[in-house]
Amino acid sequence: MKKFQLLLIGLGLSTVLLAQRVKLSEIKADVWPENDPYAKMTDIPDEWTGESAVIIYQKYWHEYNSRGKRVYYATKTRRRIKLLDKSAVEDYSELSFSENFRVDRGFYGKGGRVIAGLKVIKPDGTVQEFDMEDAVAIQSDSGERLKKIAVPDLEPGDILDYFYFVYEPFEVINSYLFEPVVSVLSGEHPIVKQDIEYAVGKKFYINFRSLNDAPELKEIERGRGKKVTYALSDEMREGSDDLRWFYPRCELPVIKFQVCFARKDRIAEQVYAFLGKKDQVKQKVLDAEVLNLMKSSYDFKPTGLVKGARAHLKRMGLSKEKDFQAYIREAYNFYRHQHVVRTIEFGEVYKKDNGYASRIRIAPNKSYRERAFISGFGSFLAKEKIPFSLLVTIPRYLGDLDKLLLAAELDLLLRIDREAPIYLGPYDVFTDYNQIPSELEGAMAHRFEIYPKAYKGKRELIQLPASDNKSNKTTKQLEVRFAEGDLNTLSVKRQSQHTGHVKGYYQEALLYPYDYIDPDRKNFDDKPYYLRERLKRREVKRIEAQVAELREDFAEQQLASFEASAHDDLDLEIKTYNSYNIEDLGRDGHNSAFRFADEFELEGLVKRAGRNHVFEVGKLIGGQVALKEDEMERKENIYMPYARSFENQITIYLPEGYTVEGLDNLNMKVENETGGFVSSATVEGNILTLNVLKYYSHNYEKAAAWTQLTAFLEAAYDFTQQKVLLKKG
Repeated sequence: MKKFQLLLIGLGLSTVLLAQRVKLSEIKADVWPENDPYAKMTDIPDEWTGESAVIIYQKYWHEYNSRGKRVYYATKTRRRIKLLDKSAVEDYSELSFSENFRVDRGFYGKGGRVIAGLKVIKPDGTVQEFDMEDAVAIQSDSGERLKKIAVPDLEPGDILDYFYFVYEPFEVINSYLFEPVVSVLSGEHPIVKQDIEYAVGKKFYINFRSLNDAPELKEIERGRGKKVTYALSDEMREGSDDLRWFYPRCELPVIKFQVCFARKDRIAEQVYAFLGKKDQVKQKVLDAEVLNLMKSSYDFKPTGLVKGARAHLKRMGLSKEKDFQAYIREAYNFYRHQHVVRTIEFGEVYKKDNGYASRIRIAPNKSYRERAFISGFGSFLAKEKIPFSLLVTIPRYLGDLDKLLLAAELDLLLRIDREAPIYLGPYDVFTDYNQIPSELEGAMAHRFEIYPKAYKGKRELIQLPASDNKSNKTTKQLEVRFAEGDLNTLSVKRQSQHTGHVKGYYQEALLYPYDYIDPDRKNFDDKPYYLRERLKRREVKRIEAQVAELREDFAEQQLASFEASAHDDLDLEIKTYNSYNIEDLGRDGHNSAFRFADEFELEGLVKRAGRNHVFEVGKLIGGQVALKEDEMERKENIYMPYARSFENQITIYLPEGYTVEGLDNLNMKVENETGGFVSSATVEGNILTLNVLKYYSHNYEKAAAWTQLTAFLEAAYDFTQQKVLLKKG
């Protein structure tokens, strides 16, 4: 059952009181004043009466202020929502919100304060206000401490009017960059009216931009102490559906904002952000600012790892003159091991010591990995005198590059400048040599030539290439046999191969730390972290015992993961999962394949029909997109993760004494510019062979192409519904 949380999701906005103690009565008086102009708003527009719920009014506040060493940040949201059907009543029948907490910001954080309030207004005007002290303390699945309160006797037509306030004081020595917020103005429910306000004190910088016809921000008040209040208002905003293959931030009205505190201008210049001037809202980033940020962040001076990388390459017998591709690939893998893989075992043991789930790995965050990659591998290329460029772009799901506002939106790549360019991205466990992250394919990027003289060479705007469907491919070969004397049980041997972007999903789901730690150690002549440190023998033995336990835990978890993956791939219940074998990790380049084999048994696909049997053979290709009636028409453009293809080669050994009828419906061919679905079925002797291919040609399609996509999507789904008759001879 879905329950609603009073969490600051999406916009998550606010107000602040600088007093050390924030009182419930003060917050209530601010949110629900005696002359509240919205208290009497109960009606909704006629065109929205068929909705599940309608937000009559909502207001968000942010306030950022400071006094001495302390910075004060608070957020507050008020929402007045009318519930129109039983589904909405169920969703809002239970409300949860965070407890008071320790502030984890800046140099030193104190206790954060959380205050919530709730009223229910009945259709006859009766108002019931809830005492939030009656809320019960609970713990969420993620371990977060929450409070929960039940909202009894809710009915369609009721109005919930609630607020949620968070107050966070903390200390800052020089500067603090608040997390960015990028929010779509529409949500699940239509909105009659919404207001958004930001109050910013002195020594703060604010970036804000309205995109895709979102209302503009206006200055409404300049108060004492140089505090400035900005606001925007928005009305009659339609709800936005959760569309398949859609990037809301590319097309729906959206706002971006970020605030930075810096005690002095010279300190602000050192912050990794595009900052404007204090007391002015920055709304645009110039190309020169991108260049200046890169210059101040990356100088490509040699690092200590260059010597280690060269020694490893020499030990491997590689040289850039004889085999340039292998030389760069192995250098990339060396740096990937040093910056990411080496940290993982320590993290796993640490979590085991502290009782965390062992499957979750600790690895450097994206910011660290990106900086380590650009500086580290860039310095290697410079030292090797290999011409290369720095590429600066933003992910496709954030929109076009000209919508850039926040440094946090940036993604960085390196490109080795040859006749056939080689693209390299920040390391993670499963990143590859010559791979552009899927979310960057086709995006525009700034290119800054680095070698031979950093930032003094060519500068241009380029478009990153996009991979084709054959590069991102899943191939599955199934050998299917009927159990002797039990046609309802199918024994399956499967070979799976995944390349390109497709394999990342399977690697993350199926590979466990020692799958790649062990071969990396062997390849790079490395030792476990506890043998690299000066630890006592007793401590080493203790850690070795933990590592042995971890390996056993991972083996048990991995078997379950492979079984779950087989279930998800086929969308069928697995009767018995017998074994799996990882044949290739697929970590040696974007074109290398992740390959594994497994064996399992299925049941439920064969049903008796007198002397014969009906076999739901089409389901062996796995679950396919099942379009709903309301998805058949579409006005929005189509954003896919990447072009991709899926090939199934299925060999079915028919039971002795049976023939098969009804193969005609298994032969299909629907192809057009957006992709296709092609299948064939043949019988030779007692072997039924199915060859099935589905592919998506591009990562983006115009809305007008939707009918072409649906044509082969429906064909693929229809195939899964096809049956054949196993006829007793």
